[in-house]
Amino acid sequence: MKARYFLIVDALILLLFALGYLLTPQWVLAQFDITVNDGGVMMAQLFGAAILGIAVLNWLSREVHYFEELRPVALGNFVGHGLVFVVLLLQKLNGVGNAYCWFVMAFALFFTLAFGYFSFVHIGMEKHDVTPKPA
Repeated sequence: MKARYFLIVDALILLLFALGYLLTPQWVLAQFDITVNDGGVMMAQLFGAAILGIAVLNWLSREVHYFEELRPVALGNFVGHGLVFVVLLLQKLNGVGNAYCWFVMAFALFFTLAFGYFSFVHIGMEKHDVTPKPA
């Protein structure tokens, strides 16, 4: 499978989460059985802004054809999704959240493994062509 498809799907899913956190953070958090005060709303909106930035980066990276150009994006996604998985797992084990958290954890684990694959194995990516291009 090509990295392009993972970048597109990830960007679209992240876009949905980002818009939810930016526009209706209390409603989104309520779906996870989490209530917050005004400070929590602000932090959720900042989280949504960060997610939106990653979604845009992934969307714009979908046309990259060479491993050397995609690797920083893939590594960033690998680390980001991996940390989301770890944080959610630790919080879920402490009793925070509801069953929807397992869905987000599955999403994070899937994309951690996918971007890890594209970061370290890079099958399906073309090798960088070092021949000079005509002017």
